[in-house]
Amino acid sequence: MFIGLDMASAGATRWAEPRQEKSAPEGQEGDLEALVQRVNAPDGGLAADREERRSLQQSAEDYRQRLSLSGFGEVATEPQIEGLEAATSKDPERSARWLRGILAQSDPHARAQLANVGLVIAQALADDREDLCVEALATLRGLRTPVHIVIEPERIPLPDWALIRAARASGPAALLAAEYEVARNDARLAELARFTDALGAGAWLDGWTNAALADPHPARVARALTVTALRPATSHVAALEKDRGTGFLGEVAAHARATAGRRCWARHWLEIACGSTDPVAFWAAGTLAARVADLRFFADWRDLRDTPLVLRFGAALGEELRQVAVKRERERQRTLFGLKAPDDAFWAALRGSV
Repeated sequence: MFIGLDMASAGATRWAEPRQEKSAPEGQEGDLEALVQRVNAPDGGLAADREERRSLQQSAEDYRQRLSLSGFGEVATEPQIEGLEAATSKDPERSARWLRGILAQSDPHARAQLANVGLVIAQALADDREDLCVEALATLRGLRTPVHIVIEPERIPLPDWALIRAARASGPAALLAAEYEVARNDARLAELARFTDALGAGAWLDGWTNAALADPHPARVARALTVTALRPATSHVAALEKDRGTGFLGEVAAHARATAGRRCWARHWLEIACGSTDPVAFWAAGTLAARVADLRFFADWRDLRDTPLVLRFGAALGEELRQVAVKRERERQRTLFGLKAPDDAFWAALRGSV
């Protein structure tokens, strides 16, 4: 089950997501037939999509009720982030004792149930108890919790939110830098960059990028170029435009320039669509935006003004853009620096050689 927290309105939304079965091969004939039937439906599959969302929301509610009947109802409640932060600021020593108690839990299930609360307290302690904050982030971020908390509107998973918020201190900042360094595909780099900028840590990411670009190791430069291209906006245009020859870095830079360009084109077409007064022109520009959009479009979409056509068709266009963007992020799971990502055997061998 997922809980989405809107920090602006203090509202919460609950939903479930379908379990991904690894044994079911992608592109199975039955799945393809169902997809074709949905797309060819008179409404373009909108009714089926609404029913699927309703079913997933009901699944989340059923799960919450089962937790409550089992005596674990508190697990399905959202952590009171503002309250926990205020309590930690008022009495950091007491909050530190709470956090040490969570970390001292010997039962892994109990620790997992308390992990979300522990992460909120940990990031709030970054200034006063940096060592404890680092220990908690390193321990709790990898736990599989019964309920997944995401921060709206970017849907930032709570473990990433806590790490980025805590990066104002040097210890957590080193953990965040390590996340960038060990990311195995472009999808992870893209979400890290998007989350970091969304949470106001763009200056930290600028510093990390500058250091990586100046590194003599080509892999670190490639990582910095890729992150630069995947950010919603960048101040490192010169790094992307620099001629890096025809070798490895030249190929990475070419992919990075194309990625950065797609974001510019997506915003360009969205601005034309939202400024249009003709429905045909609105959809023509929206369709062109969908050809190049990725999940960065959400930030642009929120910035664009409401017009009669946006109010009339915005929900439908936004959903089409979201589906295309999600598909593009899945494709990025197979690439690193714009090239084919190494397989698990490569990473296992690399760990063994260190």
